Amino acid sequence: MTQELVHTIPFWVWFIACSFALIVQCGCVLGMAPLLTGFIAWLSARLKGEPSFPITSRWRDIWHYCHRPSVHDAFQNLNRLFICCAFVLMVSGGVFIPVFTLTVKGFPVPNLLLICSVLIGAMLMLVLSLATQGYASAIKVSRRMLGEGILFPALVPVFFLSRGHDLRTFLTKIYTLSPLTNGVAYVLAGLAVCVVGIFSIDEGADHGEYDGAVLPLTGFEKGLWLLTFDCIRVYWLTLAVDIAWVTSLAVPMDVLGDVSVSQWLDQCVEGMGLWVCKLSVVSLGLVGIRFVATSSTRIMQIRGGSVFLLGVLAWQMAYAYVP
Repeated sequence: MTQELVHTIPFWVWFIACSFALIVQCGCVLGMAPLLTGFIAWLSARLKGEPSFPITSRWRDIWHYCHRPSVHDAFQNLNRLFICCAFVLMVSGGVFIPVFTLTVKGFPVPNLLLICSVLIGAMLMLVLSLATQGYASAIKVSRRMLGEGILFPALVPVFFLSRGHDLRTFLTKIYTLSPLTNGVAYVLAGLAVCVVGIFSIDEGADHGEYDGAVLPLTGFEKGLWLLTFDCIRVYWLTLAVDIAWVTSLAVPMDVLGDVSVSQWLDQCVEGMGLWVCKLSVVSLGLVGIRFVATSSTRIMQIRGGSVFLLGVLAWQMAYAYVP
């Protein structure tokens, strides 16, 4: 495709292409998230010398629960409302997080503050679904809600780095920064966001906090809970690696110059492969957490403190450079 033909491509073509890319990216997360959880469980069991389930076991569990009847009680409809709200918030906030490509200039994208707020809201909704069970005490649920709630103030220094820009503009401005020189601050900011996903506590890592660490949910509600939790964690990790290494994403047009559609598609395929590799590397941190036998209260303290300190350090390092 010649340079003259590139200039004749109207904006609406790129708009449709980026809209389709968002749908594909969302579908990739929905399909990849349970596989990542299964991989973490498989690798943890192998390292401990314990019997391991296949990597696809998480998907099988979700499929199994979604096709089983739910146990109906006085709180079942309320549980379903909380979990469905969490799923909607997860999709609405995470769909704009780039997996393999940025969107075209002019495409409506929310800022980092709104995206993180929606993801935190989805996490709180998942915890609320546990609060309706008489089997989990109000104190334990309140402690866990506090742990999720402090993520917002802990991420404030990271929000300041984006300077109110939408996520696409923010990532475009730091696209050319080197992670070894003037981009170190954003690597630290990405690490701070990564800690949020790494220290997430799922139903199998509470170490007895919830009477056997089994969700008091059944049927479709439990399957949707598991899928939503896995996707939220993958979105946090994806957002982290995007901030830390944004040059791994494809650029559709007018970021570093004109890009043809064929070049953009090639970059998307490359970005997808890099995304899988990055998640595989980050999953090693998730495996390491499973070897640390600690309570949810301790994890809450470690996560909140680490996120805030890394964010403050990143903000200070970025003060002398405004992209």
